[in-house]
Order: sequence, then structure tokens, then C-alpha cells
Amino acid sequence: MGTQPIKDSEYLLLLDFDGPQLSDPPGLLERLGGLREVYFSVKEDVFNTGSFSNVVTRIFWEVVYFILLPVELVRWAVIRFAILPAIYLESKNKVKNSIARDEAWERIRNNHVEGQEFKRVSIRTADGVRLETLEIRHPNQISKTPVEQKWIIFFNGNACSTEGMIEVLSKLSKDTGANVYSGDYRGVGLSEGFPWRSQDLVIDGEAMVQYLFSKGVKEKNILIHGWSIGGGVGTAVAAKHPDINFCNDRSFAKLSLVARESIGRFLGDAVGFIAAAIVRFIGWELDSVNNYDKINGDKFIMYHPCDGCIHRDVSLYRGVKNLHMDPQDREKKILRAEKKAQGLHYEREYPEDYKPLWRIRLIRNSETWMNSEGPERIYKKKREMEDNGKAHHCSFNALSSDYINGYNDYLARVRSALRM
Repeated sequence: MGTQPIKDSEYLLLLDFDGPQLSDPPGLLERLGGLREVYFSVKEDVFNTGSFSNVVTRIFWEVVYFILLPVELVRWAVIRFAILPAIYLESKNKVKNSIARDEAWERIRNNHVEGQEFKRVSIRTADGVRLETLEIRHPNQISKTPVEQKWIIFFNGNACSTEGMIEVLSKLSKDTGANVYSGDYRGVGLSEGFPWRSQDLVIDGEAMVQYLFSKGVKEKNILIHGWSIGGGVGTAVAAKHPDINFCNDRSFAKLSLVARESIGRFLGDAVGFIAAAIVRFIGWELDSVNNYDKINGDKFIMYHPCDGCIHRDVSLYRGVKNLHMDPQDREKKILRAEKKAQGLHYEREYPEDYKPLWRIRLIRNSETWMNSEGPERIYKKKREMEDNGKAHHCSFNALSSDYINGYNDYLARVRSALRM
């Protein structure tokens, strides 16, 4: 595996899907440590994608979908526009995204850590799909041997690409002191292929882990950060590796539950149940609750109580709580809720040891401040948060000064997990 420097005029091959342009300020590559391109192919097929049974199963379902052409068209549309809209958004907004990424790189140029390096990496998954990924190396890690280096692998949400997250990823490396590695799922940005089932994204995530292993990086020195649908992907990948650390950021217990809740909220419970069944039928279930329980490394969950995209009732945080809650605890919680609804005080006399051991509850500074202004003001603010809950999910709040409690707690948990 070799490295090959690329010229300044080729710089936006990473940032713009229409090909190289000359809008990059001269010398930016040198100031950012250079952008090199390397290639890697997965050797270890952790999920046995090439096994006879898996190949036959996949061919069988593809034949079924082909025969039922309307079902195949619905499946394609659901994946492209609902489950992984980054496929559609990145292809539709090429010019807009290119301008945004240029602006992001300009801010990085002014705020990046001196000596921070960026490297473009093309990797090939176990089932032969080429993915475009990006390494961001912190200067404190560059001089260390691969065995000693600390890495964060960032799995994106469903509506963004690595190119669009460059500024956030650079800041993540700067503030944690760790290297950061991220990439686009198949079908997104410059990555090839199309994700016909959830397992395809899991295979993509595993390929990124295998790339770091190939460099000599140890499991205990890797933390997977999975945001939104990336949380579902990340739990499935981390569950396969006993010593990998994991952060689940505003994600779901099961993807089918998100479909049921979000569709049912507007069209009724019956339609919501049908939506959940469709997600399972087209092969897009992601069971994060059971996968999270299998992770042995340091792990923690970040959540927002007013998340407008993944409602708290279908969040991984709630799912883990429910999984470990025994009948007695459930009865006490129901009784306490009834007392609170009646305006009565009810002391919590039971240990809540069914909750995830490590968790970060994201609360905006202004929300904490509003709590000092009386019940009526608090109620209005709560309604405002619920109405604008999408913002709590779709912006990367863990790295925002508006969520200072979540940010500081997150940095502390990452450093603790990676023993930095």
C-alpha cells in the first residue's frame, strides 16, 4: 500500500463531484499538511458476505424484488429519499455543497491545529464496493507508532456526507487530540454502489475498521462515534469487536420503530405499523438495542429529550432502559408517572440501575437558563423545543458551544475511553 501526493489543481476531487477545479487558494495543501491518496482492500470478511448461504439468500431476494417490480421501485425510493437521503441530496446539490465545502475549508485553514494532516483513502469493502474515506491526523498522534495511536471512526447520519462534515471532523480531532477517520457510505458522494439493505452499510463500516487494523491500530485505541443512522451502523460493527469503544449519538433502538413512530405520528398508528413492516421487509432493520448489549469496550449514549427526528420513545437510550428494567421497576415508574400527572410529589425510592451506565443528556445552555423563569415560561420553552426538535437532531450539537454540558462531558468520555 503506497501513498501518492496530488497536485493543488486536483484538490477539489475530494470536495466537488464535478471534477477538479482551481478554486483552492494556492498552497493550502501545504499549510494543511497535504492531501494524499492511498488504497486498501478488505482481506477479512467478518460478516461472511461471500459465503454460499449469504450469496444465495441475496440472489433469491433480488429475484423476488425483480419479479415484483413495483415493490422494487418502492424499495429504491424508500432507500434513496427516506432512509439514506444523502444519496439524493449530494447528487442534487453539487454546486451548493461545493461552495459550502470551500467555505468550510477556508475556516479550517484559519482554525486547524498546526501540523494537522488530511489524507484521502479509497478502500474496497469485503463485497467489492469502493468507498471514499478521509483521515485527519492530529500532530500529537503523527509521531507515534500505529500501536500507540488513538483514533475516532465517525459514522455519518443519513443526510450528510464526509465532505460536508469536514469542518466538524477537523474540530473533533483538534479538541480530542485523536486522529479522526470517516467516509461516505456506498452510493453517497464519490463512493460507488447502492445500499440495498442495512447490512450493506454495516459492511461499509466494518471496512473502515479493517483499514485501521491493517495499519496496526489496536481495538482498544479506537472509538466508533455513530450519529443517527450511523449509530445503528456503529453498534452492529462495534458488537463484532470486543475491545472497541463506542459512542452512540442520538440514535434509535430499532430503525423500524423510527418508521412506525414518525409515520404514525402524522398518518395514524395503523399506517405506522405498515411502515415498520415495510422497513423490515426490504431488509433495513437495524437492531441497536441487542447489539449495544454485546459491546464490551467503554460505551456511552448521547441523547436529547426533545429530539424531533428520533423521538425519545424509540431512542436507543429508552430501548436500553426498557431492556434491563424488571417488572417491579416498571410498576414503580408507572406509579410515579401517575402521581406526577396528578400534581403530587412522589419520591423516587428505587435505584435506576437499569439505565445505561454512561450517558450524556444534551441540554442547550438557553434551555437551562429558561428553567429559572417560572413554570409558564418553562412550558412555552418546552413547546418551542418540541416544535423545533429537528434542530436538536440534525445539527452536530455535541461539538457546539450551545451544548456546553454535552460537549465537555463528551470530550471527557472520549479521552477516558481511549485512555488519553
